[in-house]
Amino acid sequence: MATADGGFIAIQAKTTVSPSMNAESPYRQTVSQFVRHWLASRDGDGRLGWNRPMNPAHDRLVLAVGPHTPRSIRIDLPNALRLVGQPGGGILNQAQQRAFTYFEAAATEAWHQTTLAPFDPSIVPDLA
Repeated sequence: MATADGGFIAIQAKTTVSPSMNAESPYRQTVSQFVRHWLASRDGDGRLGWNRPMNPAHDRLVLAVGPHTPRSIRIDLPNALRLVGQPGGGILNQAQQRAFTYFEAAATEAWHQTTLAPFDPSIVPDLA
């Protein structure tokens, strides 16, 4: 979805999703889709509009969830990603750290399943 300021938003909508280490879980599949989108954008030539390196000032990867989704996904994960994504990072509380650990593990696994390029942990704030 294009925005008025030239950005793009890629949205994954789920009624409910829970953090899971299971590779087949909706959560892991969603994070995998985000990693694949990020890689396609990074490596794209811009001909499709969205397929150019993502700009954190204008572009977003969004997981939209329903009200019955666990707090760890609705509250803790976005707060953790916001802290990790800010310059210099931030200190995560225990719930945020747990949510971030699931996200980071899912992103790392998705990376290895998608590309032969070595995983660089600095990509995680970019995904955030």
